[in-house]
Amino acid sequence: MALGAVVAIAGCKWDDEKDASSKFFTVMPAVKYNWKNTRYFSMYSKIAAGLTIKTENGRDNHDNSQVAFNFQITGFGVEFGKTLRVFAEAGLGEQGIILGGLRYIF
Repeated sequence: MALGAVVAIAGCKWDDEKDASSKFFTVMPAVKYNWKNTRYFSMYSKIAAGLTIKTENGRDNHDNSQVAFNFQITGFGVEFGKTLRVFAEAGLGEQGIILGGLRYIF
């Protein structure tokens, strides 16, 4: 079992009559349970829940901020490697349905 956090920063900008942009900042405490854990391989599930702050800014310099509940449920994840690990996850929520990448273990 491991405790951690999911932190995400995202943004988008579009050109229209308002020349608007949005920024998103998410923090979610997370719990990860390893079903199988060896030196070079692990299988796990993860659950996280927290808040996302969305800030919109239009051409009129009028800022609009909203706070919303957010979550991530990962039903199945795998990791391969020793210190630098490759991972893939299948779940639902803030991180999407399918997630993959690299993880470094200190």
